[in-house]
Amino acid sequence: MLIFIDESGNFRPHNAYLNNFGERHITLAAVIFKDNKKYTSFKKQIRDIREKFTKYIGDKEIKSHTIRRSRPETIDISDNEIYDFYKYGNQGKEDYYKFCNELKLLILNADFKIISVNADKVLSQALYPHKDLLITMLTDLWERILICHHLDKPTNSRIFFDPQMNLSDVIIKTSYDN
Repeated sequence: MLIFIDESGNFRPHNAYLNNFGERHITLAAVIFKDNKKYTSFKKQIRDIREKFTKYIGDKEIKSHTIRRSRPETIDISDNEIYDFYKYGNQGKEDYYKFCNELKLLILNADFKIISVNADKVLSQALYPHKDLLITMLTDLWERILICHHLDKPTNSRIFFDPQMNLSDVIIKTSYDN
């Protein structure tokens, strides 16, 4: 069993004056592949899609928010986090939708599980001002992973963390190590 863990958002308290709407929420997710062969196959298919559309995405990471921002009909070309489909006219537009469809089919047909924990930081702070949101979310995620692990009865498991190791990644890895 291979487990990949990452976060979306950050653990800092939400401040409406300093943060945009996206910073109000935090998600921790674990993607679980039952075995190495399924992961290797999935990774190869992602690499194939990346190669096929490399002139548009370059060396940028494939991320859902970047895909949404790169939609040719609604693009803001001053946005730094977009792919270059818009630069190629109608062909780029057609290829954008091919890219999205290939990724969608890959995800729909992939054999993995996703476990996630989500929180609205504003609501959490209002309802539980004395609780540590980070500890609560990490505990919940680890419990869910253990339940999945127990139900699948794997013989060998490995956990991987985001290699960027920004502050949130370090916190998540440290919680596992402890």
